[in-house]
Amino acid sequence: MDYTNWVHKRISVSSLLLDGENPRIGVFSGDFSTQRKIISHLFSMNHVIDLAKSIVHNGFFPTETIIVIEENGKYKVLEGNRRVCACKVLKDPTLLFKDHPKLTIASRLSILAKDKLNSWDWKVPVIVAPSKESADIIIAQLHTQVARKKWTSHAQGFWYYKEIQSGLTLSDLSKKYNINVGDIKQKVMLYELAKTILLMPNWTEEQKDYLIEKEDEGDFITSNITRLLNHDTGILNEIGTIDITDNGELISSLSCSDFLDLLFELTILSNFYNNFPGYDFSNIGELNSRNINTNPQKIEYVKKLKFKIKNDDSAPRFNSIEYENKLGTLDKNISLEAANKIKSDKKTKKSKKENKKLYMIPQDFCLDCSKYPKVNELFGEIQGLDLNKYYAIVSTSFRSLTEYTAKCYSIKVMKHDKDKVYSPTANLNGMIDSVINDLRKKNLIADYDKNLLKDVFRSEGNKKNTTEDTITKGIAAISTLNKIVHNPEYEFSPSDLVTIWNNSQLFFEKCWSEINKSL
Repeated sequence: MDYTNWVHKRISVSSLLLDGENPRIGVFSGDFSTQRKIISHLFSMNHVIDLAKSIVHNGFFPTETIIVIEENGKYKVLEGNRRVCACKVLKDPTLLFKDHPKLTIASRLSILAKDKLNSWDWKVPVIVAPSKESADIIIAQLHTQVARKKWTSHAQGFWYYKEIQSGLTLSDLSKKYNINVGDIKQKVMLYELAKTILLMPNWTEEQKDYLIEKEDEGDFITSNITRLLNHDTGILNEIGTIDITDNGELISSLSCSDFLDLLFELTILSNFYNNFPGYDFSNIGELNSRNINTNPQKIEYVKKLKFKIKNDDSAPRFNSIEYENKLGTLDKNISLEAANKIKSDKKTKKSKKENKKLYMIPQDFCLDCSKYPKVNELFGEIQGLDLNKYYAIVSTSFRSLTEYTAKCYSIKVMKHDKDKVYSPTANLNGMIDSVINDLRKKNLIADYDKNLLKDVFRSEGNKKNTTEDTITKGIAAISTLNKIVHNPEYEFSPSDLVTIWNNSQLFFEKCWSEINKSL
């Protein structure tokens, strides 16, 4: 698509309208019918407050362009809602509701902004897209494929779900966004599961707010639920199976009441482990990738569940659309009373901060390498280990995951000779470079992605065609990873590992998608 004719302007933040259907806002729908409701919801998120602080101290970076469309003489923000929200509140904190829990900090930041940014006219650079449809592709790539701050898997699923509801088929989406149908269905499934979980009446207000807060931080775990429920046919009849229909509905082979009972227990085991009143955790482990990596592990895990099927085959099967219609639309707005309660509970909040775990791979991320049990086990270990404690183990394991991925792709997809690929003298740097080139040749990644991935894995002696200084060149080069393995004094920090994954995730996603197609 030719973007050269898109109009560039500078527009006052007061004149920009936030988008209530933006995936960062509307993952679980709710009432965002007014700008004030959208602003108040967004500014309850810590990362939006962090953006506001950054703008106060550093100004609004001119490279942070906003994408908008013109509707009825006004400009609606399609990309950059968080940044525009931060600017709006800095300019006028009274846009927040009077009992908003962050009103005090907003007011203080506003005073600082007007002092430090006294020469700023409160205008920001925007690009005016000719239509929403024309902007969809670039926005989706920014947050689902390229190495930018990604939407959570639920937010990505919400994006695709909206597209399906607008009339596009899964095949249409696959062609539009250059992503296979299986990956789209997986993201929609994660979104539909999360939405169903939050619709359940079982939760207290504080528990529901806790889950929504985890979603905003990318820690609301549904991937392990799908990992358990997406099993080989016939091995786990005790828990049924789930699927996504062509129109985006989540369905289960279980009855509605049985499925909800099962989903409630699995959510407790994956998001409230050892911290849910009335549930006995003594005989069952946490629902994580390490405990359910293989079919035998899944079978053993299911035996320990308290859930048992109650209804016979004559009872109506679970269907997410029917269930949602029955209960009404979920209101994602966190009640201010509950938010203040959480804020005032210093002991709970302190405990959360102290026990905050850091992972290299997001807990809601799925990578299907199940056909290679050794690789699958390795991936599960990397994803499940807390970097604050096990960063050294994760560092060495990541090196193995990178090598296995490149070699599996070379053999299965590129049809290279197995003996040569597995030879001790094989050039792994060259192999990774060749894999990245093949991904680009198949149009599975863009030129920007190719150059970025080559920067990530680039050896010290090969620095041509590098991208901007967004990452440390060669941060995950094989020579660097070899130092991690062989030199006891050389190590990555936890933040290094997170940066590496954020910038290399696309490599593993695309490689394993193609490997699975070839099997």
